[in-house]
Amino acid sequence: MSETDLRSLAVAGGQGDLDAAEALIKAAHGPLFSFLYLLGVPEIDVDDVAQNTVIQMYQSLSRYDPTLPFSPWLRSIARHVVANYWRTRARERDNRGLFRQHVEHCVVRDEPAAPDLPQAGDLEKCIEHLPPKQREVLAMTYFEGRTSDDVSSILHSTPAAIRQMLARTREVLRRCIEAKLASTEHA
Repeated sequence: MSETDLRSLAVAGGQGDLDAAEALIKAAHGPLFSFLYLLGVPEIDVDDVAQNTVIQMYQSLSRYDPTLPFSPWLRSIARHVVANYWRTRARERDNRGLFRQHVEHCVVRDEPAAPDLPQAGDLEKCIEHLPPKQREVLAMTYFEGRTSDDVSSILHSTPAAIRQMLARTREVLRRCIEAKLASTEHA
């Protein structure tokens, strides 16, 4: 599809023409995936990053300047989405490392780091009450040091689903530990 056609579709999509927006998304699909691969997005995450790019593109269509070529405009959106992707991945790695260090510290010492922190046994009991799949994902991520990409490949899932499961698991563990702390305060 020519740049002129892409511009026309972008303008129409920006004015609310859903058919034009859909045609634009289909036309941009191949070049967008190629560009994301060139930017180094892991194959397992390309679909998610492409979807986020298309969402950003669609939300920005009303601001598209038709005097400029469409393809470079879309690539600039993709660059921003990819930068956000890498920032998120870096934060996850940092958080995973901190959480692992904290858990290892509690397990090794079997004592709280501060009077109001739970014992390692409390955390172990909370982990034991998790469903098997959550325990498996938790162990692979925090104890084996695997990334969400690695875990998703092993469990035939998506990295986003693994990250979501980890977020939910951390929340369940937090509530469990808080309940154990509250029960020891009242004892």
